[in-house]
Amino acid sequence: PGNKTSHLAALLAQQPTKNTNIIHALDKATDRFKLLQQRMGELVGAAVSCHYLDFFEASSKKFQNVRAILLDPSCSGSGMTSNHMEA
Repeated sequence: PGNKTSHLAALLAQQPTKNTNIIHALDKATDRFKLLQQRMGELVGAAVSCHYLDFFEASSKKFQNVRAILLDPSCSGSGMTSNHMEA
């Protein structure tokens, strides 16, 4: 968890103008969220706010100024493909 988020944070940090953007990273799985927090804490100068939260339960008031969303749905890294393998 956090690879795309850290990449996006690095790209924003390279902007020549003063950057006031905040990246909100959400994860609803406890173990993945803890790892996400750890990785984002290691980034220097990154404006990343981690939330232990299901995207579908996110409050529109809390995220009212969000201008873009990068959606990263579950993939094989989460074990989803093993649940749907066909012989």
